[in-house]
Amino acid sequence: MPTLIAKFHAIHPCISFNLVLAATDRIIEALVHDQADIGISFNAKRRKDITVAARYAEPVSCIVSPRHPLAKLKSVTLKMLEQYPLALPNDSFGLRQLIDAAAERRGIVFNKLLTTNSLEVTKAFAAKGIAAAFMPPFTVRAEVARGSLRCVPVIEAGFRN
Repeated sequence: MPTLIAKFHAIHPCISFNLVLAATDRIIEALVHDQADIGISFNAKRRKDITVAARYAEPVSCIVSPRHPLAKLKSVTLKMLEQYPLALPNDSFGLRQLIDAAAERRGIVFNKLLTTNSLEVTKAFAAKGIAAAFMPPFTVRAEVARGSLRCVPVIEAGFRN
């Protein structure tokens, strides 16, 4: 994001940005109420009153400590995750809505240790081995490169695109 903003600003120096991080529901609300001109969200529901300029598909992975029992697996299912404590985003996040819908379809009840609106807190719980989490791999690229987290693909409809 910083590189994109810097390049845009170099071309259009009179335009400034007010960057606000928010959950999917809040992003949609800001767009609808003209509080934002651009929104970037994950798994937002389609709405007729919002024009989508671009879409990008990113899979959802299980994020765990390298010491977690799931870290050595090539992939996991939601059923496999049922037995482990999870750190989940709150229900205003599109990611959480995707997780909840999949769990309901499968009849799975997760062990929800933590619900938070902070991706950083979620990553910290996963890195310490306290809980597993769900995130797109791009959100933990740096942590995976450092070896503090591991991404394990989740085999579930809607999680791979």
